[in-house]
Amino acid sequence: MSKPRILIQLDTDSRPSVFDAVVAFDAETDPAIQCRLLQYGDVTGDNVRDLVHGAMFTRGPDDLKNTAIFIGGSNVAAGEEVLGVIVAGFPGRQPGAGREDDLRIGQTLANLAAVRIQQVRLYATLQRLAIVDELTQVYNYRALFEMGENEFARALRNGRPLSAIFIDIDNFRDFNKRYSHSIGNQV
Repeated sequence: MSKPRILIQLDTDSRPSVFDAVVAFDAETDPAIQCRLLQYGDVTGDNVRDLVHGAMFTRGPDDLKNTAIFIGGSNVAAGEEVLGVIVAGFPGRQPGAGREDDLRIGQTLANLAAVRIQQVRLYATLQRLAIVDELTQVYNYRALFEMGENEFARALRNGRPLSAIFIDIDNFRDFNKRYSHSIGNQV
């Protein structure tokens, strides 16, 4: 009887992120099969070898096909280092192995890189959308509040005065109703 599927999330950040876990699950080739997620944070090129070997050597050859590794984290260079260490220690990889092995490994690495690039792009988009109004491209309340706290602390620290001006247009909803939202958006 084969063991259950395991998805190992190796995250270069101190705490494995939920975002990376969702990307890892979405990268699973067969969504109909349930798998268990094992998450590790603070993964580096120095400590990844033991994590990968632990997964490989505790499962027999028949169960290795049910074991997947996903590399996550906000630092792409750190993730690439972890991936390089894993590939360098790839079991069964013999010096001068056939061209087919090289192509298969290269294709796997290219697929991993494509997923990682898309993950970084999505993360950057989410960060931007969290602080910028999509329509006006102006900072939203959350961003202004965070910046305000930082600027207030800096003014206190440096003994400098601080001024802020907020403009609110009263009854702008009535303007949108009368002239349309598209005209309101232009205003």
